[in-house]
Amino acid sequence: MHYSGAVERNSLHSVHIHFHIMSKIDRKTDIEQQLAHLRWRLAQNERSIRNSLESTKNLRENDTMLQISVDNVSTKKLWISSFVEKEISTPLILNESEYNKLRKGGEA
Repeated sequence: MHYSGAVERNSLHSVHIHFHIMSKIDRKTDIEQQLAHLRWRLAQNERSIRNSLESTKNLRENDTMLQISVDNVSTKKLWISSFVEKEISTPLILNESEYNKLRKGGEA
């Protein structure tokens, strides 16, 4: 029996070692899977950040173009307004023939 107990202890020891080795292999596989998942998430986050930066850049460029366009329209309106104001405030100077021509056109 003593011999049988020693074999049983060796057998249990082998099972324990085998379980320990399998546990380490499973743990290594689990860690590798976690790392692969984290790398994938990192790539997704980096792609999302790049897309957001590109979108922000495009929005800024569009805003700049819109602002330039609005500024040009405002400048043109201001110029037209000042031109019209100047023309209205300037007296109309006519020579006699122009004056008579306008009078006749107004009477007809």
